[in-house]
Amino acid sequence: MPEINPNWSALVLGSSGQGELRQFDLTTGVGSSKSRQFYLSYVRQLAKGDQTDAASYLGDLPLPVVQSRIAASNPGEIPNRFLLWGTSTLPWRMRISPRFELRNGFSYQPTNSLQNYVDFAPNLQPRFPRYFTADARASKDLNVGPKHAIRLSVSGIAGAGGWRPLEIGAVFRCARSVEMAA
Repeated sequence: MPEINPNWSALVLGSSGQGELRQFDLTTGVGSSKSRQFYLSYVRQLAKGDQTDAASYLGDLPLPVVQSRIAASNPGEIPNRFLLWGTSTLPWRMRISPRFELRNGFSYQPTNSLQNYVDFAPNLQPRFPRYFTADARASKDLNVGPKHAIRLSVSGIAGAGGWRPLEIGAVFRCARSVEMAA
């Protein structure tokens, strides 16, 4: 946690940050057949902590932007996450393995024109939109001799119309750096 001390003429990096993580996870198997096994998982998570760290002020600007200390939702916090995955055997030594995920969007912490964090009430923390993805892999086993087989597979991914919440932060930071340099 960077701190500015009026008695020193230095920016001091200390370990005074705090964080809290609470998580509830419920996972269950659906179906008892060996040829069809599916699992359903629900995760409820609360992850709060100090948002100012060394990575937030180190960059390619000539002078570091030292932001004020703020406690908010961590960027990786997912308050609600539903996940369904499994494997089902098909005829002709084929199988399909689908995976469906629905979750809240990641949180982010906006800054004002002076690059200071904007403080929000805990229930008003801004988030990226909800995220949904449906993936599947189909595979087929082909015999190669009496004791060996080759598994061929093809995967398909369909999710959120091209929405990539993990990449958005990098795009915003890059655009913000260009604006500040101009």
